[in-house]
Amino acid sequence: MGRGKHAKPAERRAAAFDLPRKRPGRKRAAVVAACLAAMLCCAGALAWFHTESGLFNMFKAANVTPGVNETFDSPYTVKENVYATNKGNVKAYLRASVSVRWETGSQADGSAVVLGDVPELGKDY
Repeated sequence: MGRGKHAKPAERRAAAFDLPRKRPGRKRAAVVAACLAAMLCCAGALAWFHTESGLFNMFKAANVTPGVNETFDSPYTVKENVYATNKGNVKAYLRASVSVRWETGSQADGSAVVLGDVPELGKDY
């Protein structure tokens, strides 16, 4: 019948030398389980990145836009009260320099006559 206690002595000896039987398909089941685990890990990582990409960005880009404010006298010949302002969305220090350019009339081709020196008071150019 079986190879247990009530078996014949010859069968008991044969049972002692038998190797344990391997289950058929055990390797295949391990490979399938490993593939399923890898797929679940990849799907989880993809889901994580997909949900993280939908977060709202609370930071704004800094923008410094300088502007020049000035007023003119009544005949619009002399600039007065000239100052620089920041029209951007962050605080910033602004540096400015003054460049003096004296124009006297225009040439035949329409370009302005620019003097390299400061004009003298009372002299007609």
